[in-house]
Amino acid sequence: MTDPDVPANWYPDPAGDAELRYWDGGSWTLAAVKDGQVVDEAMHPDAVASAWEEQRDDRAAWPGRVTLVVAAGAGVAIALAVAMPVLAGTLWDGSRFAGLLASTVGLWSGLLATCWWVSRRYGTGRLGQDYGLRFRRYDIAAGVGLAAGARLLAVVVVVPLVLLLGQPVMRNLRPVGDVTTGIGGSIILVVVLVVGAPVIEELFFRGLLQRALEAQLAPAWAVVAQATVFGLAHLNNQLGVANVVVFASTAVGGVVFGVAARTTRRLGPGIVGHGAFNVLPAILLLVGA
Repeated sequence: MTDPDVPANWYPDPAGDAELRYWDGGSWTLAAVKDGQVVDEAMHPDAVASAWEEQRDDRAAWPGRVTLVVAAGAGVAIALAVAMPVLAGTLWDGSRFAGLLASTVGLWSGLLATCWWVSRRYGTGRLGQDYGLRFRRYDIAAGVGLAAGARLLAVVVVVPLVLLLGQPVMRNLRPVGDVTTGIGGSIILVVVLVVGAPVIEELFFRGLLQRALEAQLAPAWAVVAQATVFGLAHLNNQLGVANVVVFASTAVGGVVFGVAARTTRRLGPGIVGHGAFNVLPAILLLVGA
């Protein structure tokens, strides 16, 4: 079994038994680098199948014109996000929390519908395969590492901006947290930020938009472009000057998760990392910081 998309070379050992292992273009060999030394060490039998799957890219290839579909889908999602709170306000007597939840449901419905349609039109119709929606046992550790790295980079970018603006930027985040009331609202907020948003946004921005852009741009520029759109998508007219912080930190996260998606050819690490990345804002909103 061979795969021309994976040339012979040294790669990180998928089984984790060594630092590197040699892929000869068709299979993993005995040659491995362990503790800085080249040794002959067989890969554990249970890891061979998953290691092959790790190197083989069986995701659907999105043509460049899919970017137009992405733009149209985003437009529909935004329209639903605006329209749904109006309906929610009618049904739940103007509840701000119901409006926020309805807006989120509308936005996510549009994004998911776009991913589903593209998968049906240009892929196999199976989201897991077409978008690389797969997880490995080490994704939790990898995701936490990605989140920590993204947060560190975000601090490096954001702190100079906050000092330059010279305003109580973080105070402007309070209007978002103010819409949640009671334990039920707090639980829903955490689920939205730490579970729902990571899955849906990684599917749309890294699984769909970034890979569609890669058909037209160099990989690095595709990562930067989707991260920029990702940051812009999180702006909120209630936040005022705090949008500078929101955009900068979110765009940095988009770059980190974009690189992870391209490197691993999966969304698993990015989804876990995205969820961990959102833990801090969830805590800040819950405590009213």
